[in-house]
Amino acid sequence: MPEAFLPIEPGSLEDLFWEDELDSDAKAEDSGSELDLEIEDPEDIGAEFEIEDTGSSDMSIPVWTLKCKQCYSIVNTEAMRVHLVADESVQLYSASNSGEVEEKGDEVKFSTCDCKIRKTCCGSCSQEVGYRVTSPCALCMSAQNNGHYWMFTEVVASVQYYGDRLVVW
Repeated sequence: MPEAFLPIEPGSLEDLFWEDELDSDAKAEDSGSELDLEIEDPEDIGAEFEIEDTGSSDMSIPVWTLKCKQCYSIVNTEAMRVHLVADESVQLYSASNSGEVEEKGDEVKFSTCDCKIRKTCCGSCSQEVGYRVTSPCALCMSAQNNGHYWMFTEVVASVQYYGDRLVVW
C-alpha cells in the first residue's frame, strides 16, 4: 500500500473531512456532529466489530461511515481513519471492502512509491472519492499496514454508535 497505513487513535487528529465542506442542506440532513450515526440492529455490525461503552478509557479504533462529499450517499460503512506512515500529515480513511464505489480510469503509478492504483468514484453520482491499491509495491508491503486497499479521501465521515456505545474495530 502506498507508504503503508496505520490507524489514527480517536482524538489524535482533527477530522479534515467534516463540516467545513457541508452545505446548509446537508447540515440540515445530518445532525452536524461527527458522532451521529446509529446502528439500529446489533446484528448489522460485522463480526470484526465490537461495541464499547463511551465511558471507557480504552483507545479503541472507531468504525467510520463515509459519505460522498457531493451527493451525501453512503459509500462505505466499515472504514478506519488512518494516516500515511511516511507522512503523518496525510490523513484519509481506509477499508477492506469497496462499499458503494466504482473504479474508473486506468491503473496508474502512485505519486510517492511504485504501487499501482485506480481512482474510485461514488456509485450514485460518479464523484471521485478516493482510490484502490491494485498492486502494492515491495516497499509498502514490507512496512507495517492494516491490509486495507480501498482508500477514501473525498468523503464526509462520521463515527458509528449503537445507542450511546461506540462501535470499534
